[in-house]
Amino acid sequence: MAALEAAVDPLTALVRAASLDERDQRLSSHLPQPPAAPQLPALLRRQTISVSGTWVQNIAQAWMIVELTHSPTGSPLALGALAAFQFLPYTVFGLLGGPLVDRFDKRATIIATQTTLMLTAAILALLA
Repeated sequence: MAALEAAVDPLTALVRAASLDERDQRLSSHLPQPPAAPQLPALLRRQTISVSGTWVQNIAQAWMIVELTHSPTGSPLALGALAAFQFLPYTVFGLLGGPLVDRFDKRATIIATQTTLMLTAAILALLA
């Protein structure tokens, strides 16, 4: 009797596994498939360059504040004000800007904002 149960258990397990695979396939056939993204590697490279430039600019601004205050530790108040003013636009315009930006062409908006950020970084570099 025990030998018969041992022979049936692997068969039952195999049938259960097959039925789960079929059910998973039926369920996944109804899910939307992600779109192909051939431009993704280029986008990731560009985004990496942009974010790296932004952080270099943030560090350069903090360093400039330390140098301008002529103090070995810098001015904590000036560094705090710099951090507050860097993130104030995100805080103030973040909620309002989302619906507004959705009305415009995404590509043109990204090009305009990245160009503006590049120009402000260049102006800051020239002034320093």
